[in-house]
Amino acid sequence: MADIIKEERVNASTSEVWVAGDRFGDIADWHPGLEKSALIEGSDPTGLGARRRCDFTGGKKHIFEEIVGYEAGHSMAVHIYDGNIPMQSAKVTFRIKPDGPDKTKVSAEVDFKMKLGVLGAAIKPLAKRQLGNDIAKLLKANKGFVEQQAI
Repeated sequence: MADIIKEERVNASTSEVWVAGDRFGDIADWHPGLEKSALIEGSDPTGLGARRRCDFTGGKKHIFEEIVGYEAGHSMAVHIYDGNIPMQSAKVTFRIKPDGPDKTKVSAEVDFKMKLGVLGAAIKPLAKRQLGNDIAKLLKANKGFVEQQAI
């Protein structure tokens, strides 16, 4: 069972939802907590092995991510493999499914490990709550972005 599971319903087709998420290096265009994002030099723009760096608002924190699972139009698994946050690693799996005419259900399942040994284990419940809120905001922002693009 995943540490965190969140979902959002989007008033757009699955193909419209997929296009926004598949622009891997451009997540900062709609992610509310990111100042900037970019593909890592030499990375493919999407698909297995695509890598990016994401810089959070405020400029002090960043993460590196890689696509480790990819089924075009259906799912994408992103591994957070490095950064200067107290998380050792995380895997976020996004899935999209039709939910009626021009409606899509987007889900995110997150598994993560903390740095800091015993202290990390002690703060994991707080981190889980915060990360869950952040994932919910990400899905809501994606919804707003996609629905605006679909108009």
